[in-house]
Amino acid sequence: MLQAACRRQLGFSEAWRRTLELARDHGAAEAALERERRLAAIQGGEFGGDAGDVMSQLSDAGATLRDIMTAFLQGCLVQRHAGMARAFIERMSDFFADEAHTAYLRGVFWRRQGDLAQAETHWAKALAAEPDHELARAELAEVCEEQWQLGRAISAPARCCSLARAMAFPRSRTSKRYSPTAYPVRP
Repeated sequence: MLQAACRRQLGFSEAWRRTLELARDHGAAEAALERERRLAAIQGGEFGGDAGDVMSQLSDAGATLRDIMTAFLQGCLVQRHAGMARAFIERMSDFFADEAHTAYLRGVFWRRQGDLAQAETHWAKALAAEPDHELARAELAEVCEEQWQLGRAISAPARCCSLARAMAFPRSRTSKRYSPTAYPVRP
């Protein structure tokens, strides 16, 4: 289930689906599978009811506050509810004590608003608070790559990129290596 959560957060939807199928085939609890499906639906913008009620239900079902907050912010952004997303991130620190992840989510918000400088500032704060915050590293690498700052894109998050590729494309018995261009591009 951890691989499914990582793939969902990285936006690897097909790999996420395959991982859920494998988890089901290997006897994962239906409640855990349903929780992961629900988080993915919310992340995709399908809230399915009052946000407070849905958050409580997910929490009662065992979802972490970190996963819940991430899914809801990304769902707001997918639905292009910038005002709701802004209110969400402004109040986030009132009930969410994870400084690094809060900074990461603020960076995600600013990236979607087109303010890459502000986004990078927040991801730098996330990495200062938690140097191994892989999602912040991945976002920072993508932004650097998009801006053709390839030295920055490669040097800082190399560990994250290799982890993401390995998770998206698990090695088979016959494969030797994967091309550096083999990892999926997020929309």
